[in-house]
Amino acid sequence: MLRNLLKRLLKNQRIKSFLRDIYVESQSEVKLSSDLQPSISEIPEIGALAARESQFKSFRLNLLVPALSTKHVFGGIATALKFFEELSKDYENLRIILTDEAAFTPEDNINYKEWSILTLEAHDQSGKCVIPAADRYGKTLSVGKNDIFIATAWWTSILAKSLQSKQAVIYDLGNVRRFIYLIQDFEPGFYPWSSRYALAESTYKNTSGLVAVFNTSTLKNYFEQAGFNFKKSYCFEPVLHEGLKPYLDRVVAAKRYKRVLVYGRPSTARNAYEIIVMALKMWVNEKNCLGWEFISVGEMHKPIELGNGNVLKSLGKLSIEGYAEILLSSYAGISLMISPHPSYPPLEMAAFGLKVITNKYESKDLSYFSDNIIALDYAAPELLCDALISLTNQFSESVQTSSGAIPETFLLDNPFKALPENLISELYAEAIM
Repeated sequence: MLRNLLKRLLKNQRIKSFLRDIYVESQSEVKLSSDLQPSISEIPEIGALAARESQFKSFRLNLLVPALSTKHVFGGIATALKFFEELSKDYENLRIILTDEAAFTPEDNINYKEWSILTLEAHDQSGKCVIPAADRYGKTLSVGKNDIFIATAWWTSILAKSLQSKQAVIYDLGNVRRFIYLIQDFEPGFYPWSSRYALAESTYKNTSGLVAVFNTSTLKNYFEQAGFNFKKSYCFEPVLHEGLKPYLDRVVAAKRYKRVLVYGRPSTARNAYEIIVMALKMWVNEKNCLGWEFISVGEMHKPIELGNGNVLKSLGKLSIEGYAEILLSSYAGISLMISPHPSYPPLEMAAFGLKVITNKYESKDLSYFSDNIIALDYAAPELLCDALISLTNQFSESVQTSSGAIPETFLLDNPFKALPENLISELYAEAIM
């Protein structure tokens, strides 16, 4: 009886979708559909996305992005969507191809409730469309003669290059068109030396047919110093989240408490969560931390006993309002990033008046951004502990804090407006050459 009940439940598409989402979230931020992995000897992220001829003749922009569901839209995906919105504001025919999500509904992200949701097998149509493509094994994507692609991660770059090669063959275009590659970090560093490392790195070496757009000049400089060459490359600078800006007026008068705010993401290796915890344990065992509070934000994790009765408590991912309030009431912040990308949390903390400890990496040095930032020469528990002791020794409830002198670009409404005025049209010109 129980077995029959389970069979009936599993036939319900909503229940199947719900169970799949639970499994996906338990594995990582975004995982691929099992349909995309026909063999363990393959790399599922770049599972072939075959192209077929389309009768759709109009100019169309296509964004290749891992996911669109709200639970995945933060960090790099959020920036990619904003970038696409800026590029596409003057165009009617738009398509978002979800390389790592097998299903999507309007309830998954209400910002796209007006968009048509199509399957890979569906006929092309005009307007704004979303196509979940994680279950693409054995299926094809309709590609028109005037489709232009925008890649947002290393595996989407490989897929974009493949699609445009197939497009050139189908329509006898001669030269393969350019596509736009939004680069937001040195992605080989997300993996050990491996096939994925090599594939990610290959997208920066096999650069024919692409226009690179870097998330920050800091990252662009790293690539240039590392010897990666792009025929055309541009960059934009980080800006403060629009939801945080209304709270900036309260920074100077904010009452600070004995609180150390940690950007803690145990599942993201480059944020060096373990080093932060080791440094905190050293500190509480070397110094009397009576009255100090330790809060972790960014990802929910279990409480961590630091010693002498001190605990690192996790608040997980906060609302913008909740994040702003804790920024306004905290004294010190710790946010590490073992990569050439600056990352946004240390910049946000500094803008809100926290005394922030982060790390340098190659040419990256965030101390330029604000007097509130201490950039360690390298990330090590001892170095972080010493800096934390120095900062907390300066705490005084009577001393007012300030955001310091932060770059004007950080307060822009749109990061892409900081680019040259003709850059967007120039990118389009490069894309269709």
